Amino acid sequence: MTRVRCANVDDLPAILDVSVRNGLTAFDPDLRRRWWLSHPFRSELEQVPMGWVLENESGRIVGTMTNVPMLYELEGRPLKCAIASSWAVDPDYRRSSLLLTMSYFAQGHVDLLLNGSANETAARVMTAFGAQPIPAPDYHCSYFWILRRRAFAAAALERRRVPGARWLSVPAALALALAALPGRLPRKAAAEIRHFDSFGEEFDRFWEKLRRQPGRLVAVRTAKALQWRFSQAWWPDKPLIVGALREGELVGYLVAMAQAPEHSRGLRSYLIGDLQALGDSSAVISTLLREAVRTARRLGAGSVQWIGWAPPKRQAALSLFPRKYRSRGHWPLYYRVASADLKSALSRPDCWDFSPFDAF
Repeated sequence: MTRVRCANVDDLPAILDVSVRNGLTAFDPDLRRRWWLSHPFRSELEQVPMGWVLENESGRIVGTMTNVPMLYELEGRPLKCAIASSWAVDPDYRRSSLLLTMSYFAQGHVDLLLNGSANETAARVMTAFGAQPIPAPDYHCSYFWILRRRAFAAAALERRRVPGARWLSVPAALALALAALPGRLPRKAAAEIRHFDSFGEEFDRFWEKLRRQPGRLVAVRTAKALQWRFSQAWWPDKPLIVGALREGELVGYLVAMAQAPEHSRGLRSYLIGDLQALGDSSAVISTLLREAVRTARRLGAGSVQWIGWAPPKRQAALSLFPRKYRSRGHWPLYYRVASADLKSALSRPDCWDFSPFDAF
């Protein structure tokens, strides 16, 4: 006999145990507890659970599914969203795993359900429950700027279990260097660049401008929301925050996060976690990306990775000649809505600008 109930912060140590037992990334329960309790929209989303746990007949937690509540806006319309994450069930109880998914899809008090990190199994389940693939073109195509070519080549060869990876990394690094030559062209900065230690009131003023841009679904990005999203409860190090300014005001910003070691084979790597520019200015976006790449190289990183984003941003990124990697198989992004008008609006590809900010 098993049962599902809503999770609470006191369950976090047991949630950690079942997550690690089933191959998910470990986390610090104390940091994660403070993260949940400091949610910037806790009062607005208090009826949305933080997830569910599956208990066996003795009350032991043998399964979990995280449910991250977020606020979004679409042309000034506020939307409550629930983002699925961290679905893990012990092998002996996987016959009951759908109880967790049923709880996710049956929840009320939200306008939009999202899953931005579905594996092959979750993709099939999302489809079975009526979720649709997010029409975000080429999200499965990642970009890389390789900064330490031999180290990157060695890590890539080891990941594929190629014999002699250490020695083969030398010619592989040479091939990467030759392929990257066009990316060395000098470019003029489109705005003043400034590094930030945290998210201050400049980001609140920028959000007021960003939210007025028409036709796009966007998560609320106040300074408090950004600080919460990029806290150490989810990331090992402080974020790299780069701003683009004109006349002292932000016209764009970029946030890059150091990847956990298990995601980069011991090679320090940065992931572009958020990137916003007024009007999707390609000049501002490329300026921010160049600065992020330069800074990551100075910090000894092996690569900078880009996943997702709307076509205008992807086009700007391509101007910096990244390497491309196209994943195969399942589509990782799904959504479901209840109202017909919202479903119609979100069916447009240009409405989406999905990124690591939106995936947990």
